[in-house]
Amino acid sequence: MKKLFKKNKILNFLYKSKIIELRKNIEICSEIFDFCKKNHDSKIFISIDDRQYNGFIRLAKILDGKKFTIIKEGKLKKGSKEYQMSLIIDTLLNLKRRKQK
Repeated sequence: MKKLFKKNKILNFLYKSKIIELRKNIEICSEIFDFCKKNHDSKIFISIDDRQYNGFIRLAKILDGKKFTIIKEGKLKKGSKEYQMSLIIDTLLNLKRRKQK
């Protein structure tokens, strides 16, 4: 997968990617909120792991919900662009985990 990502330059299609430990999820939430505030004219789609969804929603209430859509990863429709993006993110996560071992 690593070669495929490099060959097709998949990471060039992402604005930003960051994979950190789950215990640092407040840092990720903070970055997402800052991005939403700075890009208020953009529509933003956020896919959240099912286990993190409820906590993230509680934090997200401070932002204007019309600017972005938040959906549980498990609710994505197979084959959709959002689902495919989720697969890319999961693959990045798995590559990072394998690198750490």
